[in-house]
Amino acid sequence: MKNLFTIIFTTLALGVYAQNAEIKGKVTDAETGEELIGATVQIAGTTKGAAADLDGNYSILGIEPGTYTIVCNYISYESDSVTVVVKEGQGTIHDFVMGNAGIKMDEFVVVARANKGGNNYILNAKQESATLLDGISSKEIARGGDSDVAGAVKRVTGVTVEGGKYVYVRGLSDRYSKTTLNGAVIPSLDPRRNTVQMDLFPTSMIDNVSIYKTFSPELPADFAGGLVNINTKDYPEDLNVSISAKYGYNTNATFNNDFATGNKGATDWLGMDDGTRAIPDLVNNNEVNPIDFSSYDLARQDAGLSEGQWDDLSNNEKQEYLRESRLDRNQLLTQQTQSFKKDWKPVQSMPFLNQKYNLSIGNKIDLFNGQLGFNVGLNYQAQNEFYDDGVTGRYKLTGNVSDVTNLTLLQKTSDTRGDETRMWGALGNLTYIFNQNNQLGFVYMYNQNGQNSGRYQNGVKPDDDPNIFINIYQIQYLQRDNSNMQLKGNHILPALGSLNVNWVASRSVSNMQTPDLRVFTNDYYLNDVTNYYDANGADITDYVLGEGLSNAEVANEFPGYSTSQTTDTIFNISMNLYPAPTRYFREMNEVDQNYIANFTLPFNQGTKKESQIAFGGSYVQKDREMYEKRYSFIPQDLDFNGNSTEYFANDNMVVLPGDHFQYLRDDTELRNSYIATEKDVAAYAMVDWKVTQKIKIVTGLRMETTNILTQSLDPNQAEGKLNIVDYLPSFNISYALTEKMNIKAAITQSLARPTFRELAPFTNYDFEDGFTYVGNPELERALIDNIDLRWELFPKSGEIFSVSGFYKSFDSPIEKVINPEAANVEITWSNVELAMLYGIEFEARKNLGFISPKFQYFNLGANVTLVKSETSISEGELEQIRAQDPSSPDTRPMFGQAPYVVNAFLNYENPVLGMEANLTYNVSGPKLILVIQGATPDIYQQAFNSLNFNISKSIGKHFRMGISATNILNDRKEQTYTYKGVQYDFQSYTMGQTFSLGIKYTL
Repeated sequence: MKNLFTIIFTTLALGVYAQNAEIKGKVTDAETGEELIGATVQIAGTTKGAAADLDGNYSILGIEPGTYTIVCNYISYESDSVTVVVKEGQGTIHDFVMGNAGIKMDEFVVVARANKGGNNYILNAKQESATLLDGISSKEIARGGDSDVAGAVKRVTGVTVEGGKYVYVRGLSDRYSKTTLNGAVIPSLDPRRNTVQMDLFPTSMIDNVSIYKTFSPELPADFAGGLVNINTKDYPEDLNVSISAKYGYNTNATFNNDFATGNKGATDWLGMDDGTRAIPDLVNNNEVNPIDFSSYDLARQDAGLSEGQWDDLSNNEKQEYLRESRLDRNQLLTQQTQSFKKDWKPVQSMPFLNQKYNLSIGNKIDLFNGQLGFNVGLNYQAQNEFYDDGVTGRYKLTGNVSDVTNLTLLQKTSDTRGDETRMWGALGNLTYIFNQNNQLGFVYMYNQNGQNSGRYQNGVKPDDDPNIFINIYQIQYLQRDNSNMQLKGNHILPALGSLNVNWVASRSVSNMQTPDLRVFTNDYYLNDVTNYYDANGADITDYVLGEGLSNAEVANEFPGYSTSQTTDTIFNISMNLYPAPTRYFREMNEVDQNYIANFTLPFNQGTKKESQIAFGGSYVQKDREMYEKRYSFIPQDLDFNGNSTEYFANDNMVVLPGDHFQYLRDDTELRNSYIATEKDVAAYAMVDWKVTQKIKIVTGLRMETTNILTQSLDPNQAEGKLNIVDYLPSFNISYALTEKMNIKAAITQSLARPTFRELAPFTNYDFEDGFTYVGNPELERALIDNIDLRWELFPKSGEIFSVSGFYKSFDSPIEKVINPEAANVEITWSNVELAMLYGIEFEARKNLGFISPKFQYFNLGANVTLVKSETSISEGELEQIRAQDPSSPDTRPMFGQAPYVVNAFLNYENPVLGMEANLTYNVSGPKLILVIQGATPDIYQQAFNSLNFNISKSIGKHFRMGISATNILNDRKEQTYTYKGVQYDFQSYTMGQTFSLGIKYTL
């Protein structure tokens, strides 16, 4: 580790001292003093130059000592030139003050687009927005080396990522976050989550990610923590071709012969199952009937015998007829039982390097009387993760808190798991610009993700028997895909006062499949055996034990006998302790449609107080189908000797009377499959009013209707319904203390809806945590009152200092709770009485050039979020808790809320050397992830320290090479109970470090 950091900072130091001089300055309007963004400054007679940024600053780097003439040009301004002298190791400063050229033109139209992937785009948007806005650009994402959006957004102020997929904003769980793609809704592929799995979106397809932390009427209202909007890559201004490849070595997984996984299908490399994991046709197309234990009378009828003839038969003859009868009646069941694949345990393989490939082509061309811009991208990733140092534990408080000093161990196992993830995606973006007032766009994005997992646990289960051990084997394939199509337009109507019409029509189709999730559990115990031998060494153990001889009797019968001790392993499958060997098949399909229309009418045009009135609406429809099938293999007097291959052999699956066999049982429950529909209609009106040069107000009202219906395939189950209309006010104000300093405040009301999964009367057993989850058809939506305040300072381009405070009050929040009425432990969702949350955020980004010119290529940044939350505990659950802990409070932290989030980075970017480097650190505090019954402590995800580094260097004009190191600290991921200051493992493991090498070609 020490050597790694030595190399890193030596490389950065060399970059600092190898730099040449620069020419820099600012370009402004001579009359107004405003910055002239985009003005070009060029060294005469060369191609070397620069463009003024959003603050009017320019910088020409890598200048050799000498005398130069620099020329500044800007449309409709007179050119200006000056001669400057550049000295070695020094910077030369010259500001241009440009005068209007006074040239009269009949019409001159400039069509330009902001660089949404640039470093300053998000900061500029934050400064100009009256709402509280944060985000991350593709430039920053590239610096961090993240391969998907989930990895990138965790560096945004107040953002954490749970499970590598789910975004939490300001410590609030994913329920209070919403994700949109180019402003349109997209579905979650996890039936138990509200937000989208962010690891589905590769960063190569992204321009930026914006996170709105305060609600304004033009935004969907169903968020409280933040609305995460993913903006896909737009077309470039000229031909751009990019090809890249990256290879990574993970210290746990790569080239590890002990890597655990499931057997593969032919198309696993494409992230999709080839059908080999599907339910066998013999089972899928025929009902699985129970064993038909026919009576003697049915056997007699099958044999065509009269009652008298039957009575004349011997018992052996009757058994033979009975056997034949049952065989005929259960032949299909035998074939169905035998039709499944026989692999129940993970296999071992040796993964290759992690891989990532990207290809993108974009351009803008003249077509007919307009311009066509396009961008096409393809990407592929292969990633392997593994741990074999995992520990899982289950504990319980047995007794009163005042009397018990330790938690009681129920089960503890070692844990080994491997995940092979294959993901690919495609992005197509077309934009046709008819003229300066009209343009149409079409975006298509497809993502395919497949994960093949194998897991093995071994340990003790003293809760059932202090002498038994337990093995748990799991094989799972998870397949997800999402396709999203968007047609959008933007139109300006001069005849209607320059009314701007912006619209989007979006359709998203998503699918999640878990084909053939296999869970196989067995127990075993160790039996000490005494072996007996006569004087000649012959084994007489069977005789001695069979006769039940005492040692004295053995000595009398076998003078000179001897003994030895051995230990036998006795295996069992005990269905009274855990489920029988089970195979699950789950599939979820969802289609989301979203239609949005926004109308914006400017007023006070031509003044410095330009404002606008906006109104519009949206329609969202979601249709979901969720299906689950479950098949168990039930032993009938069948012994298990520890060999699963022999146990699941076809010979042990012949259903015959009097024999030892196992048979297939269909344990599918209709209530665990459901269909659901949601239709939300919204309309809004708002004003974006620049009251004075310093004061800007955005205020208005949004109306949202909610219509949700979930229906179980079991008609006896209650429907989940939610029908309500909400009127949600919003008031945002921004006051510019100076040109670079703002104070912003917001008072808003938003809402949180229950998900389909939570409303549906759907019950499922989660093998990850070992608990049963049950939906609640009686759920209502929650209302949230939000108060936000922010001070922000933008000293210069790319720099920010800000402090934010926020308070949220929840009416009828939806929380995970224990069902106190259930016979066994069940987790459900319920509207609790109240919840509240408050916190503060700090953010700082600073260029280090103020220390010395040698440090001007360094940028240091950090953001810190501190949060306090609490939610009430339901009366029934609180009664259970206080039965063991009378002093227990009647509140707990909100589910998924982290008390603190810290992000820090150190960037180095030297355009003279073509070198970039980035060191990032991230940690979030312990957060509640699972509620436990009674006074047993709840489960918390403990703080995880993440440190990553990457560095890249341009090679010539077209190539760039980089190396990166992720998870450098290899901190342990821990989920724990904490009781009287002692932590007990619920689950913990380490994922290893990853070192990568990549190369990129850009035309």
